[in-house]
Amino acid sequence: MDSMFDLAAAVLYPIAVLSYCYYKFSFDREVYLVNAEILPDGNFERYARMQADPAEVALFLINFNSLRISSVLDFMLSIGLNLSFCYRFTRVITVILSQRCRLRSRRTSSQKLTIKQRQRSVPPSVALIFVTASICAVVFTHSAVANARAACKEYPECVACAHVWNTGTQCPCIILIDGDRAPRTAHEWNYPEDVTDKVRALAEAGQLHTLQLINRQLRLWSDELRRCTSMRTISLIYTSLEEIPSWITEFKQLQHLHLEGKYGSRNLVALPPDLFSDLPDFTFLHLGNHHNLVALPAFDGTPNLRSMVLAVLLSLTELPPFDNLPSLETLALAHIQQVPAVPDMAPLVSLSRLAIFRPNHLCCNGFMGVCNLTDSFCVEDQVFKVPGATCLDPDDPRHANAATKEILEKFSLAICQKSAVPFALEGLSDFPTPERIASCDGVMYRRCDIPGVTSDNGTVGMCSSSRMQVVACNVDQLFIKVRQEQIKRGVGPPCDVEVEAWLGCKKAASS
Repeated sequence: MDSMFDLAAAVLYPIAVLSYCYYKFSFDREVYLVNAEILPDGNFERYARMQADPAEVALFLINFNSLRISSVLDFMLSIGLNLSFCYRFTRVITVILSQRCRLRSRRTSSQKLTIKQRQRSVPPSVALIFVTASICAVVFTHSAVANARAACKEYPECVACAHVWNTGTQCPCIILIDGDRAPRTAHEWNYPEDVTDKVRALAEAGQLHTLQLINRQLRLWSDELRRCTSMRTISLIYTSLEEIPSWITEFKQLQHLHLEGKYGSRNLVALPPDLFSDLPDFTFLHLGNHHNLVALPAFDGTPNLRSMVLAVLLSLTELPPFDNLPSLETLALAHIQQVPAVPDMAPLVSLSRLAIFRPNHLCCNGFMGVCNLTDSFCVEDQVFKVPGATCLDPDDPRHANAATKEILEKFSLAICQKSAVPFALEGLSDFPTPERIASCDGVMYRRCDIPGVTSDNGTVGMCSSSRMQVVACNVDQLFIKVRQEQIKRGVGPPCDVEVEAWLGCKKAASS
């Protein structure tokens, strides 16, 4: 029996967990493939994690990470179980071979000797100890699970909770996920649910390690969040967050930080100066649409950062050095106009994806070579009221060095490429207005028009939820092409012939 337990713990359990993850986690790879084929590198819809169900991703990571060795205790338990199984399996094989040898010798021996072997019996008191311990473990586990589920019953946003013996009145939530990926009306977009009290209640137990909110309001963090020192994932998309407290540096296990500002809100103005000073496990950073953010903290303590996206940071004027980012694999810089140059890129020895798109002054102010202030990326931005660029002085040390130029040349197909759609139209598509929202009335993929825009430019719009915003008229022709290709291949949401006939949707032939 003990050998079977070791077999189950060392071999069968990991197989069962991997099988569960495989069959429970679903991701529409065909839809993602269409996005990857049509949309340019760096586009929001090309990030697979952004398109997957966040609850499924979180639960998958819980189960998958349970197999990883992340501490000395995990290492000792894993090695101990495997060594125990190997030892017991070896002993079983030895006993089987020994029994076969004795049986063979008895058959060939002329003398039939009967040797009675007596086994030492275990005292009942010893067996009682193990039986009692097993019963206590079962009772304790059942009570912990039942108590935790009862405490979290009122919070469906708590995707997973810790199983603790005494919860009191607190829900020991470890994963909080709440949001609306595609608001349908202007009211839902402009007046989202305020989840400040909900987050406070679920953080009170101090167990929270994942906080993901989409289209919910959370302007400030409550002090209860400070108790969650095991925080690993913070993803706040369109929450109108205005301030990050200085005690975020106490989240030493932080791995994933995604902060997406909301158009029309104040959003972030500053970040704690030592935010990235000591985050050894930090791997993902996405900062987007914080128009008033003026500076980024130095990346002094993020040696394992692998992916960084900086988008629509209109007041940012400088990027911190890349000296301590040897593991960075993906870097996307979108619409950070007032940044005149990027730091020396030679330390980015692991870089495999680089995209610089939308208006960026560094594309035409002489940083890469010739200064051309008439370039559309360097002229005054009338949409966001950003002044035009100025040329870098010939002796300015910020000019791209040889190593940086070599990297930029390597990824030239994704560097400073302009869209076929004028940026003024792209900007309209990025940030929903009341008129664009009203023209769709919450109906996805409907053909729409923006008065004074589509008619003047000879374009047509499509109602969509760009970057998980409210359903609004989008004039980006690439997204129209994406939906047409989905219909053609028969992937994605089923098409409605009454709404999407203009995209190629046809009524199914009756049998």
